[in-house]
Amino acid sequence: MAKFSFVSGLLLLSISQCVADYPEKVLLSEVKALTFSSERLTTGRRSARIPQLKCEGRACRKSFTPNSVQCYNRGTDGVDVQWECKTEMPKGYNFGYTEVNCEGYNYPEDPYILRGSCQLKYSLLIRGENGSETSQIEGMSWLRFVLLC
Repeated sequence: MAKFSFVSGLLLLSISQCVADYPEKVLLSEVKALTFSSERLTTGRRSARIPQLKCEGRACRKSFTPNSVQCYNRGTDGVDVQWECKTEMPKGYNFGYTEVNCEGYNYPEDPYILRGSCQLKYSLLIRGENGSETSQIEGMSWLRFVLLC
């Protein structure tokens, strides 16, 4: 009887470890909302963990960083999920572009994703007091510069 209890205990421990090591696989198109935090990293199964929020462009160095951003699934364009992202920003700030990227569960373009693996890349638009755009931040502008030179 003692052997049976010991073996049962090991089996339960192994099963619980398996569940912990392989987080859920989720169909991205069925995800209703994602919440990103400036203080958290993504989960990673096939790739390294990275920050959940990534601002791209020059203004990122001199502007605020949102504590959290919520993105809502607004349907698809037939290929990709279309996300609407919102956060509290100081007056004059708006998102330029937003791009949600998630790790495919089995391969990069897998419609199933690893739960918790999504990152939001974004740029910022900063408007002056008269409403005119004072700074548009474009991701990868340094790459365009290198390619042009």
